[in-house]
Amino acid sequence: MGKQTTNEVITIDLNSPIITVPAGIDVKIIPRKQPEPKITFADQGELNAYLADYQRLLFLEDWIIRAQVKDAEDGVAASICPEPALNRAEITINAKYHNYPETWSQRITRYCVEQFLVHELLHLQIGCEPGQEQLVEKMSKSIIMIRYSLPFSWFKNPAEVRNE
Repeated sequence: MGKQTTNEVITIDLNSPIITVPAGIDVKIIPRKQPEPKITFADQGELNAYLADYQRLLFLEDWIIRAQVKDAEDGVAASICPEPALNRAEITINAKYHNYPETWSQRITRYCVEQFLVHELLHLQIGCEPGQEQLVEKMSKSIIMIRYSLPFSWFKNPAEVRNE
């Protein structure tokens, strides 16, 4: 007799520490493509969703934080205006950098607004002193790298990576 097949679909939670599969069922695990960080936010609602997620991850849920994309000073990708005594802050992501994919070939590094958001939120935990900027930048990139399983080379200009 031939092997019996079934059209039954079984959903398995790959985040579970133990995966149990009934005997006689063939299982093929298809890995999901890991998404990439957000290069641009589709709208204010998406920005707010990322803000809420990172506030939770960075232990900033007791802060009232507003984030927005708008025109800002040239050369400044994003900024934060914190009021620590009131646990509130306002983050501005420069619209010129938010819409930058068209100008990638002119940049030294690849930008992603998700990393800008994380960077500014880290200032609320670490501080805004000029000497801390490099640490905050490295930590924000590290968080993005871990979250999306990315190598550091992801932050290089895509045109430069192709030429290596």
